[in-house]
Amino acid sequence: PVSGRRQAGRSLRTAILNSLCPHRRHLRLDNLRTLVLADNLLLRIQLTTDDDGQILQESEDHDPDWDLLAVSGAKCRLMFPALSMLDISNNQLRDIPVSIHEFGNLSVLNVSGNTDISELPPQMGLLSRLWNLNTRGCSLQEPLKSMIDSKKYKTMDVVGYLKSVLEDAK
Repeated sequence: PVSGRRQAGRSLRTAILNSLCPHRRHLRLDNLRTLVLADNLLLRIQLTTDDDGQILQESEDHDPDWDLLAVSGAKCRLMFPALSMLDISNNQLRDIPVSIHEFGNLSVLNVSGNTDISELPPQMGLLSRLWNLNTRGCSLQEPLKSMIDSKKYKTMDVVGYLKSVLEDAK
């Protein structure tokens, strides 16, 4: 049933793309470096071309190893592969997509003002170039809340912590 929904989603996407002017069919913006989506009441953001917005239900035969393979293959499907600055502040986001770690050039990430964000994905620990992370106004859980509130820790410390969480999970 899930694959049928995905296929239907792709068919719908194909139909929509085919009805558009050729100049509006771009699925990737290869040279986009700065993306500001602040103050738009967004509930979610789409970072890969195959993200259809559906939340997959876990079944009895669900294998989490396949999730890892799907995420690791996301790099070739990134919509903004050169992105270095992403501002998604003051929206209504509940989480940050796990695929955010595929943005190897990301150096500035502003998620402030998204009060429903309570955690950062451990995969953000792979963002080695991230030097500015703004989470002000997010409802982060411990120990991230203390780290960020204390002002003693820099973004690189938060990234290091997330990387250690990711490595401990393996």
